[in-house]
Amino acid sequence: MKLITFDDKESTKTSTKPRKNCIIDQDINDLKEAINENANINTFGSTEEVIGKWGNKDLYRNKITINKSAMSISSNRYDLDIESLGAEQVFVDMTHSYFYEIINDNIDYYLHRPFNFIRFPNVSTLTNLKKETLAILDWDQTMISFWIGDNVNFDKLVLYIEYTKGE
Repeated sequence: MKLITFDDKESTKTSTKPRKNCIIDQDINDLKEAINENANINTFGSTEEVIGKWGNKDLYRNKITINKSAMSISSNRYDLDIESLGAEQVFVDMTHSYFYEIINDNIDYYLHRPFNFIRFPNVSTLTNLKKETLAILDWDQTMISFWIGDNVNFDKLVLYIEYTKGE
């Protein structure tokens, strides 16, 4: 999700209509703030580190944490926009990526559940998979797509990706 970058709105006139029938500057500013808070969940860069070389290019690693409450899942699919990374080649590190689930509302008790990983470039082939499927991914330089089954419980998705940049 992209950040809303327009300036905060200021009132220019007063309405005599009832408050419930008007949108005012503060309403727009509150919406902007709420959207930008969720957009920041997918802002990358603070955890980016060079971990070695891939050919003659630097190989970067980035840990991305996404709260389930911030995910907009449509038809069991979630698309994570990674275009801002400027990646040329992208590798999803399935060994270290996982779903994080808090047990019994106690932050001290949690599960790290690995992905059931299958890569499908064509979503139409997913129709016969079980509702318990944790994730099916496809990715390129701009997007990572997840399939998350109806019966999968989790609080956060923690994803490690490695990539080169078109330098």
